[in-house]
Amino acid sequence: MSVTKMPATYSDLVKKEILVISAEITMSEPCEIGTPLISVDGGVSFAPLATVEEKPNGILCQSIDTSGTAQVLLSGAVKASLVKGLSNQMKIDLFDRAIITL
Repeated sequence: MSVTKMPATYSDLVKKEILVISAEITMSEPCEIGTPLISVDGGVSFAPLATVEEKPNGILCQSIDTSGTAQVLLSGAVKASLVKGLSNQMKIDLFDRAIITL
């Protein structure tokens, strides 16, 4: 008998929410919950990081298959193991934006 792992949920990722918004997500491929995002228009819309030099200013709080509206954490605490591609530098960048990785 095989065991199927359930996908992560909002409550798995977000340990403390201070500011979560619904925003337009622009992407070319599906994004999983915990994807670091960047906004260059003041939080109106977000996109996944395109390069390692970009500094994230949000975390996607739900998995999405196509561009559209989704929840984005702008301030709070998240479970580090669910943040996609998390590096030491990204931890610092997120902390600078009031997002703590636990």
